[in-house]
Amino acid sequence: SPTPHNAYIFYATNYDYSCSALVNIDIEQEFSKFFDKLANATQGRVFIIRAEPPQGKLKDPMAHYKNVLLKLVPFDLGVRDVSNTTATAPRWTAWGETGEQKVDRMIIMDSDQLIMRNLDHLFDLPPVEIAAPRNYWGGDDKKEAPLGSTTTLMVARPSKSLWKRMQDAMDTLREGEYDMDLVQRVFGNEIMTLPGRYCTINSHWEVNDQPFWYHHEADERDKGVGLLWDAEVVHFTALGKPWSFTVGDVRFKRPEAHWVFAEMFGEWRDAARTLCP
Repeated sequence: SPTPHNAYIFYATNYDYSCSALVNIDIEQEFSKFFDKLANATQGRVFIIRAEPPQGKLKDPMAHYKNVLLKLVPFDLGVRDVSNTTATAPRWTAWGETGEQKVDRMIIMDSDQLIMRNLDHLFDLPPVEIAAPRNYWGGDDKKEAPLGSTTTLMVARPSKSLWKRMQDAMDTLREGEYDMDLVQRVFGNEIMTLPGRYCTINSHWEVNDQPFWYHHEADERDKGVGLLWDAEVVHFTALGKPWSFTVGDVRFKRPEAHWVFAEMFGEWRDAARTLCP
């Protein structure tokens, strides 16, 4: 059978988020053999495309993003800002139009995260259109049922029908409706639920607690370290984004936090110092 063409997608709206995408690409490159095969699906120079969100109500809002989702490869990386230019972005679409490469499955991620484990196995999920982690932190009590899925990480099988459903949904976008709400409204129970460890919020280390899905050994002494080993992806939600606070700032502002909390900021900043212009 033909080799599947897969892609990691990161969306960024400014320099800091673009930098964070580079950090995560570098991490996944260390884990993954998949990146060695990406050249089979994309030729020439590849960019992270950064575009500002559309202003106001557009006649065709999905068209605003048509050329900004690109496959990322570990060689010859660059950042191109297309928010204030009429230049044509490098073209890539997911549905295999004439002369263009079809992508079988993509992992779409927020950039303000830190990949902790190789995620390639997500490309081998059952053939569902959308898979995403559960929004396990929803509600006042962490034992309550989660409020649907989060969009911080999604695994998608792109198709024209999927694109059409999203186009129709964008045409009926409701006031105050954000990406997580929109995806939940459109796909609801169709979404394959991934475990919470694919979006582990860093606030657990800030306040020294554990999510309900984390089952530690009874004799485990440091649950914060144990949770770190379980997490697939960590999302920066507590205190702020890693580009805004040094390790010293974090320790000063959150002196009672688990030591892992500050170290995550430090790991991101060390990588960014090397990778980002």
